Amino acid sequence: MRRASVLLRVGVPVAILLELGAFLGSLSGSPVALGEGWGATREPDVGVWLLLGAGCLPLLGLSRAPRAAALLCAGSYVAYILSGYEFGLTLPPMLVALVLAAEGRRLSAWSLAGGCLAATLVWVDGRARGILDPDVGLLVWVAFGAVSAIFFLIPPLIGELLMARRRVRFPEAAPAPEAGLSPSGGRPPRERG
Repeated sequence: MRRASVLLRVGVPVAILLELGAFLGSLSGSPVALGEGWGATREPDVGVWLLLGAGCLPLLGLSRAPRAAALLCAGSYVAYILSGYEFGLTLPPMLVALVLAAEGRRLSAWSLAGGCLAATLVWVDGRARGILDPDVGLLVWVAFGAVSAIFFLIPPLIGELLMARRRVRFPEAAPAPEAGLSPSGGRPPRERG
C-alpha cells in the first residue's frame, strides 16, 4: 500500500473527521422524511457510536492490513444501514474501495462497493415501501439509487483510473493485477515463439 500513501495520509483523517462531524450534526437535526409513508429511521443510540468507531478506526490500519480494514469498514456500514439508522457512514467504505482499486486489488474493491450498494438499496426499499404516491416513490428510488451508485461505484472506478495511469507512467512500479482477474490469472503472459 506504499503507492497509496498520499490517499492514506490525507484521506483517512479527512474521512474520519467528516464522519464524526456528520454524526454530531445528525444528532441535532430531524430525520429525513421524503413523503407520506416514508419509513421511520432508528433513533441514534449507543449502537451508532459503536458502529462509527468500528467503521472509522480500521482506516488507521488500512496500509498494514487492507483486507481486514475493508471487511471491518464494509461490515460496519452494512450493519449500520441494515439496522435502520439514518443514511450515513459511507465515507470509510468509499475510501477503502478507492485505495484497494488504486492498489490493483480490483476484486476486493468492487466486491466491497457492490456489497455496500446492495445494503443501501435494501435500506431504500425499507424506507420507501410505505410511500403511497407512486411519483414520490419513483423519485425516491431514482434519487437514492443514483446517489448510492455514485457513492459506491465511483471510488473504485477512480482507483482503477489511478492504477491504470500509474501502470502507463511507471510500468516497473505498478502493482501486478490481482490473481484471477485476467485470463492468465495474474501471471505474466507467455511468450510465443
